[in-house]
Amino acid sequence: MPRDRVQVHGKLAASADAVWSVARDFCGLWHPAMTSIRAESGPGGAPIRAFTVAGEDTLYREQRTYFSDSDRVLGYTHLAGIAGVQAYDARVSVTPTDDGCVVQWTATVSAPADRLAPICTGTRAIFEMGIEALGRAAREATMPAPAPLPAPVALSTMVFDDLPRLGVTVTPDTGDTTLAVFLHGIGGARGNWDAQLAVAGTVMRCAALDLRGYGDST
Repeated sequence: MPRDRVQVHGKLAASADAVWSVARDFCGLWHPAMTSIRAESGPGGAPIRAFTVAGEDTLYREQRTYFSDSDRVLGYTHLAGIAGVQAYDARVSVTPTDDGCVVQWTATVSAPADRLAPICTGTRAIFEMGIEALGRAAREATMPAPAPLPAPVALSTMVFDDLPRLGVTVTPDTGDTTLAVFLHGIGGARGNWDAQLAVAGTVMRCAALDLRGYGDST
């Protein structure tokens, strides 16, 4: 039976630990090609992932065959889904470098001659996409949490009862000469901006008004 080997490696700026924390999740839905995934149990409790991919109805099943947290290595074998494949064994490793890590993803594929090249081509594309996704997921996981928003300020309502009457919501005077004015759209009202006023009002004085014919304005 013809056999070939696919080898893809990518250098990522994220740390090996951050990338491995994603890659080690054998039954996680982190690869962008996957649309659904469920965990199953194989012989001796070996983890199996059953998943579908975008644009296909095929259910793919793969069983984990090797796992090492200390070496950051994961191996798996294909059980079902790839048409015509005789054997498909893959391995993912994450190796630290001075400025990030290197992900190596390999697969040894056995298949009839007319199927071997298409399977290997598809495998390479999946591995390249997966390595890129690992880097993206690791970056997102290690991004610092956004700073908490300041405590909202109190809002006050003012109605200028001349003709035309004007309804306005204002924030406390901050001593700054800047005034930010919030205007609503058709069918809206000044209350649409209450949440934004309460936060923006910690920086500068703000006001939101009802346009003529809306809310308290005539």
